[in-house]
Amino acid sequence: MPQPETSAPTCLEQPGRLGVATHTPMNRENIIQSICFAGLLAMFCVLSIHACLFSRETLSEQENRALADFPKIHTWRKDLPKFPTAFEPYFKDHLPFRLALICTRNLAAFEIFNTSGNPLVVIGKQNWLFYKSYGVTPAQLNLEPFTEDELHDWAQNIVERNSFLKQHHIKFLLVLAPEKGSMYPELLPPGWHRSNRITRLEQLQNYLKEHTNVDFVDARHLLAEEKAAGQKIYHSEAKSDFNFDKLAKYCCALANEGGGQLVLGVTDCNRNTPELQSAQFWDNNNRN
Repeated sequence: MPQPETSAPTCLEQPGRLGVATHTPMNRENIIQSICFAGLLAMFCVLSIHACLFSRETLSEQENRALADFPKIHTWRKDLPKFPTAFEPYFKDHLPFRLALICTRNLAAFEIFNTSGNPLVVIGKQNWLFYKSYGVTPAQLNLEPFTEDELHDWAQNIVERNSFLKQHHIKFLLVLAPEKGSMYPELLPPGWHRSNRITRLEQLQNYLKEHTNVDFVDARHLLAEEKAAGQKIYHSEAKSDFNFDKLAKYCCALANEGGGQLVLGVTDCNRNTPELQSAQFWDNNNRN
């Protein structure tokens, strides 16, 4: 007998297969995770709005710089189209936990990937940090010596300062700190190779000896002696301030290195002190 015709079961008759919308009820764990995520997002948004509207901070002490101001709108037609662009730096500077987030990100990049979180900083050997910016890298690698005209301009500027201070009965003593790459070429980042030619500092010192009467200290010689004695030398410039937080950080760094000496300010000792004698004080008024 002929078999009765039957059709294959359609997708609608096969729950769970392709073409059928199924609904899985959310369990308690998924609900709790969603609520926590939404709560954190809402809290972050509220803190961000509060920081942007009510923040009175104008200076970042940790970064030693002024924070961006809230953009002002004087005329709606001219200033309103520019508001989003002007508001962005203000939002970035006043974002809640900004410094903590930046530090966490940079620390993770350093510890996990051995890279610097700052594009202007390169990690050298033994985790030493070196600047990578226009004008700094060639100086560290000793690739661009002074020209004769540049030496003349430098010397003329220094002589003018010396003459001005001399008119006011102020002793002028020039001390130029050497570049980190010149003191520790063995710790430069991989691929950085320093030239053995005469350095800019040596060029300038030789030029001052021969063409001026400016007194200066050969700081590189002093630091080289300290390095040979096993001392690590680090120079930091403080143009506007040197607060307690910075001092505490340097003390911690010295403790991590097993101790050391922290020298602040500019010495008022004369040339007969052992420090300046060992630094090869050059008095152009008494060349003999």
